[in-house]
Amino acid sequence: MEIKLDKKADKILENLLSNSKNSIEYKLGLKISESILLLENEKNYLLDIKSIKANKNLYEIRIKSPLNYRIFYYDNNGKLYIVLDIIEKKTNKFPQKYFDDILKRMERNL
Repeated sequence: MEIKLDKKADKILENLLSNSKNSIEYKLGLKISESILLLENEKNYLLDIKSIKANKNLYEIRIKSPLNYRIFYYDNNGKLYIVLDIIEKKTNKFPQKYFDDILKRMERNL
């Protein structure tokens, strides 16, 4: 499976991995990288994946860590996964505007 990272997602991952190796942020970056590799190697059953109601091909991977991060990605008919965003979840529900922005980024990446 091919994985493509949106510019924003790539920058967030780079920032997390640029922290000191003992920091929570660095360890989180490693966990996110590992999750993306599992997705790429079609080992989705090892990930906590939920579908998003806003779009049938939009999914989130829930990262279990003290910082409560999510990876949002688009499944392009099983041929390509586009990682659209990596974000810390701070509220119970993401606002609709957030998903509107993600869907715009998805269209730019197709």
